[in-house]
Amino acid sequence: MHEAGKGIDIMSRQNRMREYILAEKFHQERDAIRMDRIARRSADDNMAEYDRLSTMKRGLHKCERNRLGRLKRILNK
Repeated sequence: MHEAGKGIDIMSRQNRMREYILAEKFHQERDAIRMDRIARRSADDNMAEYDRLSTMKRGLHKCERNRLGRLKRILNK
């Protein structure tokens, strides 16, 4: 690689790192919002949804697996 390209490569690496850090923070905030939304629901509703998701015969979609994980954390399972 020639000299002119080295500066761009370093900057793009730093930008990717910055984007990764910001994205991680954004995902943590979204998870906290979703956990709060689940926590506001009644325990019976959460337990019913946990039972429904945990006993499904077919594989869960990614969003369902995430939801089940959040329900486990809320219900301390």
